[in-house]
Amino acid sequence: TTEIYTLSLHDALPISQLLLRAGEISAALDLLIKLNGGDNVINVLKEEAGYDLQHFKGAMNLDSCYLMGHSFGGTTVLLTASKDDRFKAVVAIDPWMFPVKEHKFSVDKPVLMINTEFFEHKNNVSKVHEVCTDLDTRVIEGAVHLVHTDAPLLFTSRLVKQALGMEWSRATESILTENHDILLKWIKSI
Repeated sequence: TTEIYTLSLHDALPISQLLLRAGEISAALDLLIKLNGGDNVINVLKEEAGYDLQHFKGAMNLDSCYLMGHSFGGTTVLLTASKDDRFKAVVAIDPWMFPVKEHKFSVDKPVLMINTEFFEHKNNVSKVHEVCTDLDTRVIEGAVHLVHTDAPLLFTSRLVKQALGMEWSRATESILTENHDILLKWIKSI
């Protein structure tokens, strides 16, 4: 889009990547709709050649599709929701809004923003408030940005997790349990 060319070279790469990812998310939903409808879809995975994709026909409820992303993915799902009305709501976890700080867009569906205590940056939060018309925000105390990745679950030592910046004052499992409780209650409320 033309917006990419009005940004500096430093900013153009992240926004172009976000726009590409937003398009890929919409294309993935297009594919799911085709599979669910029983349309003939070419399977490009050679190791899956011959698999009958008709198994997906009518198997998915696509009436309530949600978007959820973490960090760069949190920004990606917000941008996707601003361009694609087929999604019911959005969950952005610690969205890293720097790449879109100058980009104008608006999300007019329910958004839940979950921030971890140590990634609750003023500029990120302000930008999300600027672009979202229906926003619910939560902060998980004692949590760090990387707790929402798989990486902390690979280590058993809290000292190792803390040294790598994957845990702070609370155990990963405790934070993920709180996060899941917030998500489920919010989804049921909308």
